[in-house]
Amino acid sequence: MLKLKTMPEETPAMLQYHKIKRKHPDCIVLFQLGDFYEALYEDAKTVSSILDIVLTARNKRGKKIPMAGIPVHALDTYLPKLVNAGLKVAIVAQTEEPTKGKKIVDRDVIRIVTPGTLSEDIVLKSKTYRYIAAISSVQKGEANAYAIAYADLSTGTFKATKEITREYGKDLLQSLQPNEILIPEQLTDQFIEELKKKYITTPLDPYFFDVDLSFSALIDHFHTATLKGFSIEKSDRLTISVAGALLQYLKNTQRTSLEHINKISIHSSKNGMIIDATTLRNLEIIYPLFSKDGPSLLSTIDRTKTSMGGRIIKDWLLNPLADVKKIRNRNETVEFFLKNIKELESLDGYLTQISDIERIVGKFGLNSLKPPHLVSLKESMKNVENVIVALKKTGDPLTQKTTLINRMIKKTEKNLERVRPLVEEIDKAIEENPPSVTHMGGIIKRGYCEELDRIREAAEKGKN
Repeated sequence: MLKLKTMPEETPAMLQYHKIKRKHPDCIVLFQLGDFYEALYEDAKTVSSILDIVLTARNKRGKKIPMAGIPVHALDTYLPKLVNAGLKVAIVAQTEEPTKGKKIVDRDVIRIVTPGTLSEDIVLKSKTYRYIAAISSVQKGEANAYAIAYADLSTGTFKATKEITREYGKDLLQSLQPNEILIPEQLTDQFIEELKKKYITTPLDPYFFDVDLSFSALIDHFHTATLKGFSIEKSDRLTISVAGALLQYLKNTQRTSLEHINKISIHSSKNGMIIDATTLRNLEIIYPLFSKDGPSLLSTIDRTKTSMGGRIIKDWLLNPLADVKKIRNRNETVEFFLKNIKELESLDGYLTQISDIERIVGKFGLNSLKPPHLVSLKESMKNVENVIVALKKTGDPLTQKTTLINRMIKKTEKNLERVRPLVEEIDKAIEENPPSVTHMGGIIKRGYCEELDRIREAAEKGKN
């Protein structure tokens, strides 16, 4: 009697998909199959509906598997629409090229995208930070004390508070407008319940907020033995808890080392005031009171030429200085620019040609850097140097420049010296107008690499 050969229940690729989906049941899984990211089963129906794309099907043992595909090169366009619909998305990419004789291509989750970790250019506002925050609390007498950590993945900004009151926390979050807040899943009090109604919140296992685990995560990331260099003592347990939880969450979702997050700063009421939500609104500091298109204090005074400057001035308005010495230093600097306004006219042109250096460096840390970003970085650093040269030449040589300007010149010159070899290498290696997609070629200049030149020549002869 002949034995019929039984068909396997699942192909290797489908087994791979189900294994990943079981690990991420709360995510829409986008699974790379060749040139497309495919959503399957119920995920496909959801994706098809939100993105308004065709729902297809693949027959498997007489059953139709719903599918909805997104071109790999168009992921940045579609991804924000899914996340803005309130979904978490796990991106599963092919981690190797298909080869003959191998039944299955290795795939892995390369990133999990949530409302607070979305960093695509299409959703970033050039002069606004895009924050994700973490909050926790501890009982202090009759009231709770809180701590908040917050970060902007696109710029590497990372800050945390010491213990604060509920009202201070409420006003701080109002000024930050985080796109996602991480909360220990068992934490419940009136303030936390209010936050859940107003913001997108993500409950995390309390394990993430464990002080010892958080401390280890922070010192491992910053390559330090303590956090004293960041003004965080071992006794600042709540600060360590929220900062460590946030950092771990970012690393777990981004699947990268996040090297662009290279410090943590303490947000303190000593450094600046927090303006409460009612005052912010009534004084029209950031937004007009009635009309969306009306003027505000920010729109009236913001004449910044760079995205980075725009973010700083908005931050200054949200957190006015409370330290008299710092206020005087800033006023002296403004006075210096006003006195030398004619001499410094050239700065306008230099600043206009400086790209968003913070976010370019952020793309390096997020593994999303593209060739044109390198050219932008090179040109930006050249213009930063021009700014410093102009500042050093300006003013009466007998009169010292202000404390802030001298400090800025010294710090910038030091940083320029560090990046100069990189800028020179980019100038030698990268074409002036390289494509964004690396597989197109046309990125490396001829004459930079002999081996690449030989391969190019052979390929061109082959075509001819």
